[in-house]
This record gives sequence, C-alpha cells and structure tokens, in this order.
Amino acid sequence: MTIRLEDLLASFRRHLRAAPKAPRTIELYNQSVVYFSGWLTDRGRQPLLDELTLHAISAWLAELAETNGPTPSEQRSGPGRRPEPAPGPPCRPHQGRRATPEQDEAK
Repeated sequence: MTIRLEDLLASFRRHLRAAPKAPRTIELYNQSVVYFSGWLTDRGRQPLLDELTLHAISAWLAELAETNGPTPSEQRSGPGRRPEPAPGPPCRPHQGRRATPEQDEAK
C-alpha cells in the first residue's frame, strides 16, 4: 500500500496536539515533513512513507548542514563539542537531608 507523507500530516498534527505540544512545535514538525517531502521530490523520489528511512533522513540532514552551515550551538562551541555551561556559582553536591524552611531560618 502506498502512503503519501502529505496524507499523514493531519493525523500527525492531531497526535502532536494530543501530546500536548506547543503550537510552534507542531508547525515546525509540519514544516519539516513538507521540506523533507520536497527534498525527496527534487531527487526524483516520491514523498512516500516507504521513503521515510534513517538513511534518507540522514542524507537530508547532512545536506541541510552543508547548505545552511553550522547550527547556533556549533557556532558557539565548534562542531561535535558541547556548549560551555553558563557562568554562575559552582554547584555543590547534595549532602544528606535537605533542611526544612524552619531549619533554614534557625541558621
């Protein structure tokens, strides 16, 4: 059975609303499916569920990265590295029981 990605979008959007996902998230996911479908079409492939494979998605994402350059996170930290944590006071490991509000006031 041939299922077009376009035909699955309404169901996918309903699923995301029930999740519940934010309206902007739903729109971004929708755009991703539309853009992926266009990418398939540009390569002479039909935007079908059968084309939704790890290999095809990886190729699409790799091409996006080459075309659009590094992500904002990669621009800050370099490719393959995690961004540096935000400056602030160092975190102390939790030791023992936490104080109650009354114990905090007694200090």
